[in-house]
Amino acid sequence: MLRNTEVCISLSPGDAVFTQGVLSGRNGTSGAIPATNVLAGAAPLPISVSLFTAPAGGAVMAGVPRIEITITDTLGALSDPDNVIIFVGTGRTFANSPGVWDLADNQVQPLRGVGTHEINLPGIGERLAAGEQAGILFYGLHEQFAATGGVNAANPVIGAVTVEGTGYLPILNTQVTQ
Repeated sequence: MLRNTEVCISLSPGDAVFTQGVLSGRNGTSGAIPATNVLAGAAPLPISVSLFTAPAGGAVMAGVPRIEITITDTLGALSDPDNVIIFVGTGRTFANSPGVWDLADNQVQPLRGVGTHEINLPGIGERLAAGEQAGILFYGLHEQFAATGGVNAANPVIGAVTVEGTGYLPILNTQVTQ
């Protein structure tokens, strides 16, 4: 029974968790995002940065992830650094496909321009089995924004950027009930 102080978060058909609130912002498990190179405007495959590995009993990642990153022009050669766009999402691996990253809940957030970005990412809900990883995925291009991925979709800003900072994942404590 749902009590006034609990929130129900759906993870998949037939699977949900009740929590005392929704983890968001800096309230999650944090980890450093080391200098990570992304080819903005041209690289549709994700660059993954693992921030968490589920313990023996598994874990639940549910809530609103956050990133606090700085995007820089890697080579100092961007034609339009204010309009370069990369895409960021929360990712996870599966036990039956180690090393293969999946975009959690198919949610991605575009970020425009070099500089500092402090932003909450789209909310997610995923159950992780023991040993599965969770982290942040960076894309230079993403199919969800194929028609609107740049200032001019026919002529997007393409160039090498470096991303660095901190990621926060909404990893719930072990007292989560189903």
